[in-house]
Amino acid sequence: MLFNQTGKYAFSKLKIGVMAVLGGGVIFYNPLVNSLGLSSNEKLHSLKSADNKLVAVPYDLHQFADDIRKDVKMLEKKKMAIKFFIVKSLDVITLGYLDMAHGARVGLPYTFIYDKEEDVDPAVVTSIVGEKRFIDQDWYKSENGQKLIRTIILSKEARKFAIARGIIHADSIEAILIDFFTLFMVASTIAAYSLMESKMILLFGKAAGLTILSVILACTLIPVFVTIKSIIAHDCMMRSDDRTLKQPNNDYRLGAIEYYEKLIERNKLMRELLVDGPERYNEDGSPFAAFKKVVIPLKDRLTNCKNVIEEWEKETPVIIQESL
Repeated sequence: MLFNQTGKYAFSKLKIGVMAVLGGGVIFYNPLVNSLGLSSNEKLHSLKSADNKLVAVPYDLHQFADDIRKDVKMLEKKKMAIKFFIVKSLDVITLGYLDMAHGARVGLPYTFIYDKEEDVDPAVVTSIVGEKRFIDQDWYKSENGQKLIRTIILSKEARKFAIARGIIHADSIEAILIDFFTLFMVASTIAAYSLMESKMILLFGKAAGLTILSVILACTLIPVFVTIKSIIAHDCMMRSDDRTLKQPNNDYRLGAIEYYEKLIERNKLMRELLVDGPERYNEDGSPFAAFKKVVIPLKDRLTNCKNVIEEWEKETPVIIQESL
């Protein structure tokens, strides 16, 4: 019903105003944080120095990423709208979408500067993952710790794939659906609350009725929101993989399999080494999106990459000259 007991619209001006503010916030969030450089995610995930300043991208790593940006097939205007920063993570992170924002940011893991196992500084890895998250602070001395270090070292081809996919992900139209879906869920929640408010008050009283209504909406809509959002995000990353592997540069195809195999192995080791490992990753090395109900199936992405590469090789004959 669109009317309450007094015959007036259930949607009051206040509720419509709240919906407009929340909806506007969802729509303009990415342009705002990217144009003003106020991304809370970036500040949360970026490495900071002793004086609490963001760590700059090392020149060699920045040049490496910049060369990939130039190489990726994309409109030059969009390429120039991408900025790089050091991310407090072991994987590439993309913030913002080029079709909705004044630029996007691609986070580069500091560990991408490492070329061999001897280069890896365990203290840096501990800082990135979190000092209190490892079961044993001397994790790197264990067998699993040494294996973890080996999964951190990626070939240049694997690093190229990861960065190129991060750049292409910023140009993904599917990624924008996540913002619009968020807006839809906000509007749906407010609409459901407005339509059911009067009935719940009549049945249980104001305080109890509103409490019960809030709990019902939270228990039903939040799991639905998280599940569907995770599915959209997974599909978006699969499509970003496809676009990356279909780029002219063969390095991306050479690095994709290694990237996913080491990522899956790393997650399995994290499950054993971290205090909250079992809550973050399943036995297959796939991360939980939320509630330990939704799993991001990395093996599906690995299989998808293998299939795309196989199809590409069939469609693109390669002449191999044997040298005597």
